[in-house]
Amino acid sequence: MRRTGRTPIDVNAASRQKTVLGACIPLSTEGMDKREKIIRLWFDMWLQKKDLGIEDIFSADSLYIESWGPQYQSVAKVKHWFEEWNTRGTVLQWDIKQYFHKVDQTIVEWYFKNKMDDGRVEAFDGMTLVKWAAEDLICFLQDGDVLVLKRIICFVFWMH
Repeated sequence: MRRTGRTPIDVNAASRQKTVLGACIPLSTEGMDKREKIIRLWFDMWLQKKDLGIEDIFSADSLYIESWGPQYQSVAKVKHWFEEWNTRGTVLQWDIKQYFHKVDQTIVEWYFKNKMDDGRVEAFDGMTLVKWAAEDLICFLQDGDVLVLKRIICFVFWMH
Protein backbone atom coordinates (compact mmCIF):
# COMPACT_ATOMS: atom_id res chain seq x y z
CA MET A 1 0.00 0.00 0.00
CA ARG A 2 1.13 3.49 -0.81
CA ARG A 3 -0.34 6.71 0.54
CA THR A 4 -1.14 9.63 -1.71
CA GLY A 5 -3.01 12.42 0.01
CA ARG A 6 -5.68 11.01 2.30
CA THR A 7 -6.59 7.77 0.52
CA PRO A 8 -4.32 4.68 0.62
CA ILE A 9 -3.74 3.14 -2.81
CA ASP A 10 -3.02 -0.55 -3.26
CA VAL A 11 -0.52 -0.41 -6.13
CA ASN A 12 -0.58 -4.19 -6.50
CA ALA A 13 -4.35 -4.61 -6.69
CA ALA A 14 -4.42 -4.68 -10.49
CA SER A 15 -1.83 -7.45 -10.60
CA ARG A 16 -4.04 -9.63 -8.38
CA GLN A 17 -7.12 -9.16 -10.53
CA LYS A 18 -8.36 -11.01 -13.58
CA THR A 19 -10.73 -9.32 -16.01
CA VAL A 20 -13.51 -11.52 -17.32
CA LEU A 21 -16.12 -9.83 -19.51
CA GLY A 22 -15.46 -6.50 -17.85
CA ALA A 23 -15.68 -7.80 -14.26
CA CYS A 24 -12.69 -8.13 -11.97
CA ILE A 25 -12.34 -11.28 -9.90
CA PRO A 26 -9.32 -12.42 -7.89
CA LEU A 27 -7.04 -15.07 -9.39
CA SER A 28 -7.65 -17.79 -6.84
CA THR A 29 -5.33 -20.47 -5.55
CA GLU A 30 -7.61 -23.00 -7.24
CA GLY A 31 -7.19 -21.14 -10.53
CA MET A 32 -3.42 -21.19 -10.21
CA ASP A 33 -3.48 -24.89 -9.29
CA LYS A 34 -5.63 -25.66 -12.35
CA ARG A 35 -3.21 -23.83 -14.65
CA GLU A 36 -0.22 -25.63 -13.12
CA LYS A 37 -1.94 -28.98 -13.73
CA ILE A 38 -2.52 -28.05 -17.37
CA ILE A 39 1.14 -27.13 -17.83
CA ARG A 40 2.25 -30.31 -16.04
CA LEU A 41 -0.04 -32.31 -18.37
CA TRP A 42 1.63 -30.68 -21.39
CA PHE A 43 5.08 -31.62 -20.07
CA ASP A 44 3.87 -35.15 -19.26
CA MET A 45 2.70 -35.59 -22.85
CA TRP A 46 6.27 -35.01 -23.99
CA LEU A 47 7.71 -37.36 -21.38
CA GLN A 48 5.24 -40.09 -22.36
CA LYS A 49 5.40 -39.34 -26.11
CA LYS A 50 1.62 -39.43 -26.10
CA ASP A 51 -1.15 -36.95 -26.89
CA LEU A 52 -3.15 -36.90 -23.65
CA GLY A 53 -5.44 -34.11 -24.80
CA ILE A 54 -3.64 -31.39 -26.76
CA GLU A 55 -6.97 -30.15 -28.13
CA ASP A 56 -8.31 -29.92 -24.57
CA ILE A 57 -5.60 -27.54 -23.34
CA PHE A 58 -4.86 -25.28 -26.35
CA SER A 59 -7.31 -22.83 -27.90
CA ALA A 60 -8.13 -23.42 -31.57
CA ASP A 61 -6.15 -20.35 -32.67
CA SER A 62 -3.25 -20.75 -30.23
CA LEU A 63 0.29 -19.66 -31.09
CA TYR A 64 3.28 -21.74 -29.99
CA ILE A 65 6.79 -20.33 -30.42
CA GLU A 66 9.80 -22.58 -29.90
CA SER A 67 12.91 -21.20 -28.20
CA TRP A 68 14.85 -21.08 -31.44
CA GLY A 69 12.14 -19.44 -33.56
CA PRO A 70 9.70 -21.83 -35.27
CA GLN A 71 6.03 -20.94 -34.75
CA TYR A 72 2.89 -23.04 -34.88
CA GLN A 73 -0.37 -21.12 -35.34
CA SER A 74 -3.41 -23.28 -34.41
CA VAL A 75 -3.94 -26.28 -32.20
CA ALA A 76 -3.83 -28.54 -35.29
CA LYS A 77 -0.30 -27.34 -36.13
CA VAL A 78 0.83 -27.70 -32.50
CA LYS A 79 -0.50 -31.26 -32.49
CA HIS A 80 1.18 -32.06 -35.83
CA TRP A 81 4.53 -30.69 -34.58
CA PHE A 82 4.24 -32.68 -31.33
CA GLU A 83 3.57 -35.92 -33.23
CA GLU A 84 6.34 -35.27 -35.79
CA TRP A 85 8.96 -34.29 -33.20
CA ASN A 86 8.30 -37.46 -31.21
CA THR A 87 9.16 -39.59 -34.26
CA ARG A 88 12.77 -38.37 -34.09
CA GLY A 89 13.45 -37.62 -30.43
CA THR A 90 12.62 -38.46 -26.83
CA VAL A 91 12.22 -36.12 -23.87
CA LEU A 92 14.14 -37.75 -21.03
CA GLN A 93 13.53 -35.17 -18.32
CA TRP A 94 11.44 -32.02 -17.92
CA ASP A 95 11.54 -30.81 -14.32
CA ILE A 96 9.51 -27.80 -13.25
CA LYS A 97 11.43 -25.55 -10.85
CA GLN A 98 8.80 -22.88 -10.20
CA TYR A 99 5.73 -21.05 -11.47
CA PHE A 100 4.86 -17.36 -11.53
CA HIS A 101 1.23 -16.32 -12.07
CA LYS A 102 -0.26 -12.99 -13.00
CA VAL A 103 -3.80 -12.40 -14.22
CA ASP A 104 -3.93 -14.23 -17.58
CA GLN A 105 -0.25 -15.26 -17.72
CA THR A 106 1.96 -17.92 -16.19
CA ILE A 107 5.72 -18.28 -16.39
CA VAL A 108 7.33 -21.66 -15.73
CA GLU A 109 11.02 -22.16 -15.04
CA TRP A 110 12.30 -25.65 -15.87
CA TYR A 111 15.17 -28.01 -16.67
CA PHE A 112 14.90 -30.01 -19.91
CA LYS A 113 16.83 -32.96 -21.33
CA ASN A 114 16.21 -34.90 -24.53
CA LYS A 115 17.87 -37.41 -26.83
CA MET A 116 17.48 -37.26 -30.57
CA ASP A 117 17.49 -40.38 -32.73
CA ASP A 118 20.86 -39.34 -34.21
CA GLY A 119 22.36 -39.78 -30.71
CA ARG A 120 22.55 -36.09 -29.78
CA VAL A 121 21.67 -35.34 -26.15
CA GLU A 122 20.56 -31.82 -25.26
CA ALA A 123 20.05 -30.45 -21.75
CA PHE A 124 19.36 -26.90 -20.65
CA ASP A 125 17.46 -24.62 -18.30
CA GLY A 126 14.56 -22.73 -19.80
CA MET A 127 11.38 -20.83 -19.20
CA THR A 128 7.93 -20.84 -20.76
CA LEU A 129 5.53 -17.93 -20.99
CA VAL A 130 1.90 -19.02 -21.18
CA LYS A 131 -1.01 -16.69 -21.89
CA TRP A 132 -4.46 -18.00 -21.05
CA ALA A 133 -7.72 -17.64 -22.96
CA ALA A 134 -11.19 -18.18 -21.54
CA GLU A 135 -11.75 -21.41 -19.62
CA ASP A 136 -8.01 -21.75 -18.98
CA LEU A 137 -7.03 -22.74 -22.49
CA ILE A 138 -3.51 -21.93 -23.65
CA CYS A 139 -3.73 -19.27 -26.37
CA PHE A 140 -0.01 -18.39 -26.46
CA LEU A 141 3.04 -20.35 -25.39
CA GLN A 142 6.65 -19.32 -25.90
CA ASP A 143 9.62 -21.39 -24.76
CA GLY A 144 12.93 -19.71 -24.28
CA ASP A 145 16.39 -19.70 -22.86
CA VAL A 146 16.22 -18.89 -19.18
CA LEU A 147 18.61 -15.93 -19.46
CA VAL A 148 16.77 -14.33 -22.37
CA LEU A 149 13.33 -14.73 -20.84
CA LYS A 150 14.44 -13.44 -17.44
CA ARG A 151 15.43 -10.21 -19.22
CA ILE A 152 11.99 -9.74 -20.75
CA ILE A 153 9.90 -10.88 -17.79
CA CYS A 154 9.83 -7.39 -16.30
CA PHE A 155 8.44 -5.96 -19.51
CA VAL A 156 6.01 -8.74 -20.44
CA PHE A 157 4.96 -9.99 -17.03
CA TRP A 158 5.24 -7.35 -14.35
CA MET A 159 5.04 -4.07 -16.25
CA HIS A 160 1.69 -4.78 -17.94
